[in-house]
Amino acid sequence: MQAVFIDTNILLHFTTFDELPLKELINGDFKLVFPPIVLDELDKHKNHTNPKTAKRSRMIAGKLIAILDGQKGRFPSTILHTRPATLTFDENLLDPKHQDDCLLASIIEYKRKNPSEEVLLITDDLMAAARSRTFNIRVLNLNPELRLKENQDEQTKQIEKLKQENAFLKERIPKVDLCFADKTQLLKIPVKSNLKERKEVVDKLMANIESEHPMMVIEAYKEPSTLAEKIASINRPLLSNKTKEEYNKALADFFEEYRAYCNKFYDYGISRFMSVELEFTIFNKGSMPAEDIDVWIHLPDGFETSNKPAKEPKKPKPPHKPKHDLDNGLSIHLPSLSIPNFPSPQMPRINFDAPSIKKTNSYEITYHCKFLKHQMDRTFDKVYIQYESFDKMKNFTIDYRLNISNVPMPIEGALNVVYEWND
Repeated sequence: MQAVFIDTNILLHFTTFDELPLKELINGDFKLVFPPIVLDELDKHKNHTNPKTAKRSRMIAGKLIAILDGQKGRFPSTILHTRPATLTFDENLLDPKHQDDCLLASIIEYKRKNPSEEVLLITDDLMAAARSRTFNIRVLNLNPELRLKENQDEQTKQIEKLKQENAFLKERIPKVDLCFADKTQLLKIPVKSNLKERKEVVDKLMANIESEHPMMVIEAYKEPSTLAEKIASINRPLLSNKTKEEYNKALADFFEEYRAYCNKFYDYGISRFMSVELEFTIFNKGSMPAEDIDVWIHLPDGFETSNKPAKEPKKPKPPHKPKHDLDNGLSIHLPSLSIPNFPSPQMPRINFDAPSIKKTNSYEITYHCKFLKHQMDRTFDKVYIQYESFDKMKNFTIDYRLNISNVPMPIEGALNVVYEWND
């Protein structure tokens, strides 16, 4: 008599044990023996996440329950009720927590209790087969054609179909995100706070402008003494001291005005060092164009936000330097007899992509983009933030949300601004 043990992987993934061609594979009389570990494994797989495996486990368990109830099957079968003793595990260096070791312990113990019977193991587990031979347990390998075909039940087929459709739809929607103009989501801004003093800057600018526009020298009048000097004075346009004095006075007024301009320009320069330009870009990495894109951006408080940069002070113009008393700097042009060319009226330009800035306790900025083709990007008009002092220039986070008409869910994320101080 041969005792044939069947591993759990055979029960789950091959033709059912009562339909296997065992009479053609095994010479002589035999009986099937099912140890406790096989029953444990079947019970565990009854609730498997794979519906097919769970269904198969319940079906095989039902056949074994029928054997326990005394029903005769196609082959003589025995179910062992006693688990291997601890001593069996210890003597053979087996681990009772390992499924294959529990199976081997049951076979070893069965051989010891039934020395007249030959033991045979049917398994598809390579490691179990290799270890069985170390204990002189013969292994029978089944024909791979007896393995169950991977036929999915209807529910599994439907799930796989939905997964494929979902993956296809994901590839057919735009993939839009927001970044800075340099295509990153981290903006590093160098800051130089160790600036020159106002007096040093203003004095240098004044020295440069005064060297460019020197005062005219007032000369004492000298009567021409020779005939040549008299003829030269008649032919040369006269630049009188009065004209020079008037120019020098205008130049002195200009210098005062320029000094005021230098102070304003210094304030403007300092404010530029404490200001930041933010330029946002949306890009579409998907395979479909994005339509009707609303961009919402949240800036924290701590600064002033505008869609226009600070206005640079207007530079004053120096007075005209005359070459003679009649030189007032005005050019004389004869009137043109041609018909004037009247420009055609133009409609005022409306920038539909300009940002809308709403001040609350912080700032909310919105942009709109009508259409963005796939693998393309769009850069919006700049936003300018202005700080009151260098002490208030702190790193901050920009939260954003994109609402796109042909994307089902809003796209949310964050950008970061980091200041790098260069003292």
